[in-house]
Amino acid sequence: MKEDLIHLCEDLENNFDQKLTNYDERLERLEKEMSERVQHLQGKYPDDQDVAELGQLTIGLRRTQRLLRGKLEAIRDDGGDLLSELEAELKERMPGIRKSIEKSDTYEQAVLEIQRESHSGSKKLGDFFRGLLMWRETPEEHIAAKNSDNDR
Repeated sequence: MKEDLIHLCEDLENNFDQKLTNYDERLERLEKEMSERVQHLQGKYPDDQDVAELGQLTIGLRRTQRLLRGKLEAIRDDGGDLLSELEAELKERMPGIRKSIEKSDTYEQAVLEIQRESHSGSKKLGDFFRGLLMWRETPEEHIAAKNSDNDR
């Protein structure tokens, strides 16, 4: 999980300035590839319960992508100044935040480092990080994580 935070920092450092349409296109490509692979698995293993659940998760992902696309449109129409302000601050602060996360021993410590950094920046940066950290696993992701832990 800590590695996910490090990768998120790298993405913010390197890709935050991309146009929203690029993110939308990226999501669409990933969703298409995942759907194709799930369909292949469903054809290969038609009675496998895990494959059936993966198909349902793909449907949930597609629905979430549609909602996200709507929110991206709202941001595109309304938030150009906000994105520009955040971009400059993120590019300046992300290398230090990423290093703090890398030095953290646990995921919880890494989250605390992000919270500390978010309080020392602008209110907009703090709001942005609070939004990122408020993310919670869906029930499906929680079950999948438990199942993968049990398989070990």
